[in-house]
Parts: sequence; C-alpha cells; structure tokens
Amino acid sequence: MIIGIDTGGTKTLISSFNDGNYIPTKSFKFPTPQNEEDYVNSLLENIKSYFDINSIEIISIAIPGILSNDSVIRRCAHLPWKDFDLLKSLKEKIGKDIPILLENDAKLGAYGEYSSLQNKPESLAYITVSTGIGGGVIYNGNIDKSLNNSEVGHMKLNFNNELVEWENFAAGSAIYKKYNKFAKDINDVSVWREIGRNIGVGLLAFIPVVQPNIISIGGSIGTYFNNYQEFLNQYIEENISSYIDLPQIKQAFDPENAVIYGCYYYARNFEENSQKNI
Repeated sequence: MIIGIDTGGTKTLISSFNDGNYIPTKSFKFPTPQNEEDYVNSLLENIKSYFDINSIEIISIAIPGILSNDSVIRRCAHLPWKDFDLLKSLKEKIGKDIPILLENDAKLGAYGEYSSLQNKPESLAYITVSTGIGGGVIYNGNIDKSLNNSEVGHMKLNFNNELVEWENFAAGSAIYKKYNKFAKDINDVSVWREIGRNIGVGLLAFIPVVQPNIISIGGSIGTYFNNYQEFLNQYIEENISSYIDLPQIKQAFDPENAVIYGCYYYARNFEENSQKNI
C-alpha cells in the first residue's frame, strides 16, 4: 500500500493506493496544523487510525514550499514552517522502517499530470491556481531540478502600472478578496474574462523562459478552466512574442487531485528504481 499526502496551507489530504492503481482506495482530509510538531503528530495519528501501518510500503508527501537538497523544508509561503526536518521527525516517531519521500506540491502535481497523459510531451508545466499559485516542470519524464527553488506565484509583474506578485492578483484568494465570491458562485462572463487575463499575465512571463510543450492548469481555479479558457488563450495569443512557440494550454486531468496522483506516481517510480538496483 502507498500512502500519498497532499499538504496544503489550510487542509491536508491523505489517500491510500493499492494494487498498482492510481485511483485512491481511501481518502480523507484534516486541517493542516500551523505548528510543525503538531503537523507530525497529526500525520501519525491519522495514518495509524485509518490504515494498517504494517501494510504501508511507502509514504509520499507533497509540501507547499521550498526544500533543501537534503529534503529539509526551508520555508512555505502559506505555513509558518522554516528549516523543518519533517523526514527526520516522522521517521523517528513512526517506529517502522518505511521509505518516506518528500517533494514540492506543484512539482508533484506536474509529475502526476505528466504521468496521466497517454502521449507524453518532451516538456510539461503544471500551474496550480488555488489559495496561491505554484508551478512545476517535467522535462523528459523527470522533475526539472534546475527549478527546485522557483516560486512562480511570487513573480512580480506589471499589473495596473504597479509591480505586484502574480498570486496577489490572480490566485483564488485574490479572486475572493476582489469579488467577495468563491469561483463556484461567479456567473458573470466579464469577471471570468478578467480572471483569464490575470492568469495570462503571469503565463506571458513564464512561457518564454520555460517554453513547455504543454501547460496544465490545476488547483481549485483550474476546476473552472472552461469558464475562462477562451479569454486566457486569446490574451496569450494577442500578446506573446511572435517568435515564441505557443504551448497547448489545457485543464489538468483532475485539477484538484493532480498532486495526490503525483504522490502516487512518484512513489511507484521510486519503487521501480529500487527494484532495478537490487
């Protein structure tokens, strides 16, 4: 059994996977504790309550932050964690020798999205638009490690003649702040046009640098991609440099679960590589 854990700034999703199937057999959420030790204790309590710990083969954890080369969580944009050695703390407390993997959530979202495609491109970028904005890139089937410390949501862009971080005008939290509505409650076409444009502002800066073949949009706002897809594509086509190849911009396979799928596929890849090295 593989356990996937998608850690969010507000809630944490835990899913189990059995029999080599990417569809979770069991899933549940709990509020993400702000305190580091409380988070570790909550993980242990929930894992031991819902699963047979002796059946767990590997645990794959997605974190909404930057990791150091030795997988210490350096910082998180929406959690007050800093230099947090989650792997060490969890391994000490779990009491069993279970492999534990740790990776950035957007990068695992990209890995999950890439793995779900039948026709795999050379490069794919995954942009999650939720409370904040994150991004990950897959190149030739692997997470692009050269972008390990990238924070696309914190790019400062010219917005209404001011330098503003992308997520501060395009993320779900910014949408709610401006319109006092969640995305599910927005029916005004002019609002969706503006949302598409605001996401496009960041992609105009992102595309020439990364030049992916495909961009998949996930996260809670990715769920409503069809509402702004036309406006987003129109904005990109009208404003991008003529010598830049346009990527395909699409909705993620399962916008709100791409990260948990990424946890699964990342763990499967680890298992397969481990068996090859035996």
